Amino acid sequence: MPTLPEETEFTSDPLWLQSYKNQAAALLEKTPVPTEDQENWRYSDISNFRPDNFKPASKAVYVADTIRPEFLPACSAVIKLNNDGYAEKTDGGGKGGIRVINLAEDFDAENPSETDFADPSSIKDLVRKYLEPSGDDSFFELLAKAFVKTPILLYIPPNYKAELPIAVIHSLHDPSVSGTKDNLVSADSAAGETYFPSLVIFADKGAEVKVLEVLLSDGASSLVVPRTFCWVQEGAHLAYEQLQVLGKNTQHYGHQYGFVRENGFLDSFSVSLGARMSRTETSSVLSERQASSNLYSLYFAGDDQIKDMRTYQDHLAPHTKSELIFKGAVDGEARSVYTGLIHMAKGAVRSEASQTNRNLVLSEKASADSVPNLSIEENDVKCSHASAVGPIDKELSFYLETKGIDPSSAEKLITLGFFRDLLNSAPVTELNGYIYNTIANKL
Repeated sequence: MPTLPEETEFTSDPLWLQSYKNQAAALLEKTPVPTEDQENWRYSDISNFRPDNFKPASKAVYVADTIRPEFLPACSAVIKLNNDGYAEKTDGGGKGGIRVINLAEDFDAENPSETDFADPSSIKDLVRKYLEPSGDDSFFELLAKAFVKTPILLYIPPNYKAELPIAVIHSLHDPSVSGTKDNLVSADSAAGETYFPSLVIFADKGAEVKVLEVLLSDGASSLVVPRTFCWVQEGAHLAYEQLQVLGKNTQHYGHQYGFVRENGFLDSFSVSLGARMSRTETSSVLSERQASSNLYSLYFAGDDQIKDMRTYQDHLAPHTKSELIFKGAVDGEARSVYTGLIHMAKGAVRSEASQTNRNLVLSEKASADSVPNLSIEENDVKCSHASAVGPIDKELSFYLETKGIDPSSAEKLITLGFFRDLLNSAPVTELNGYIYNTIANKL
């Protein structure tokens, strides 16, 4: 059972958010820390996790930091958050009617304004779904709901269209470890820092937009528990990409939720390269007719990294469609595990879903597990799943070596080629060069 700090009473938040946080904290006190004895965690490295090893993140702000990471492509807007604190400085944050709202400030969750939102009732429903605790929430979901500092709502107005992505950057750094006295507030380094990055994306009716979310940190010990909710209204198309390049001493437990209404489309793509321990739970709920989603992910683990991925494709309505492709490679003594579930609810007639997980094992000490699952309550549906785990094709490697390519370079080329088709499907292909170089440097 976690030890909660004294500041569990969230008096600086609006009353509705205080209530949600206090409810989450009460549930959290009754929720045991996960262990590997539980089926849902038996593949994960949770045995060394201790809540008391982490403290709330400092309020330090990198005032001298530039707003754009070097690898960031051209964007229509850039929003940066430092150590869970909202940075007012944005680049194009209000262009085209886009709104960036800190839900912990000046927001009435019970009565969203009709002058601010085309569909206030859906905004109210979204905020409740995202922040109100439930008895079904996991330990880390409750932890995030209890201690989130800056829940951000990115509102995309009806019929908004843009070719360039909107970038949301979470820059997480422990000032006791890095930086200078000129641009940081000092902090106690007795324990690792804890961060709860929070983002809600609401794509209103008919909008077509790309959103890039980046999680980056330094090499300090930290716990990062991010939550992202992608809400897609009728006829909207949201292309969402997340790049996780957290520091090597980070424990990362993330959640990505998708909720798609009639004729909406969620195109989700996640790239997991950082953190020592990284577990991400990804779900899409296709709630109305003709809703669809793509859930794609690329992951690479080297040294003793662990990548743990859980997915849930939930079809609740007729004529819905989802496709999932997760591809990863493990090297050194790294491990990966994928567990996925397709659920076809009663009434989801003429719906289609596919689930594919492929893993490349690059060393004898590395390992990968793949566990696809189906839950079908309707007869008139189409479902498929496939998984593969294996080493590099020796014939392909031999062929490259006959062309004068040394074995190490051949392995690198094959590994990068393994990801090429998936990367070509990414919403923000301008990041692909950075992703390729990061993986190549790990090989």
